[in-house]
Amino acid sequence: PYLTPGITASWADAAGIHGISHAAFPGAGGADSQQALTVVAVGALGTAILLPSLGRARELANRSADAASARGLAQSCIVYAAEHDDKFPDSLAPLLTEGMVIPHQLVSKRSGTPPLPLAQFTADQNNPAQLEKDLAGHCDFVYLGKGLTSDTNAEIALIYQNPGPRIQDGINIAFEDGHTEFVKYSGLRDAFKATNAYRKAHGMSVVDVDALLKAAPK
Repeated sequence: PYLTPGITASWADAAGIHGISHAAFPGAGGADSQQALTVVAVGALGTAILLPSLGRARELANRSADAASARGLAQSCIVYAAEHDDKFPDSLAPLLTEGMVIPHQLVSKRSGTPPLPLAQFTADQNNPAQLEKDLAGHCDFVYLGKGLTSDTNAEIALIYQNPGPRIQDGINIAFEDGHTEFVKYSGLRDAFKATNAYRKAHGMSVVDVDALLKAAPK
């Protein structure tokens, strides 16, 4: 109230464009501008404080979405095994062809990988071998169930999330019993210890934890 009344006006005529401004007292406009600058500065500071929190909240939300996808894939494998003599599928492709999952479930919210285009999925729907090839660039989860039977072992990993530059902190791992755990990169060796021991004992390739750690963001 102490900075008013004030007026600013502009007009145009044959001589050009003109403007005039009157304040309640000399410097009032500057004081008002200073107040505006203070508000802007406070707003910018608040935004700077909030941005990391918002980024962290987004990361946690996307991590939860990835965990749900991994859990859904593992549970679909268990259902598939129940209908196929307790044998897990040889890849994730049969889960798609049998309508148990959709392409969006095979990609991570955090990675930005595009899901398999609907037209390509429709064309490959009756051809699991071709579908498996086409999924190579549209899947962020590694499947370990080929050659395994469903014995609901809570220590044996069935599916894990590929690390990458945008996959912060750690990855989601789904186990044979259908449960999923988020494991920090520092804990990957312990998380895959039982899995690798089992796979080695049965002549299967083990999970290369060193390669996973190299792919993790620095």
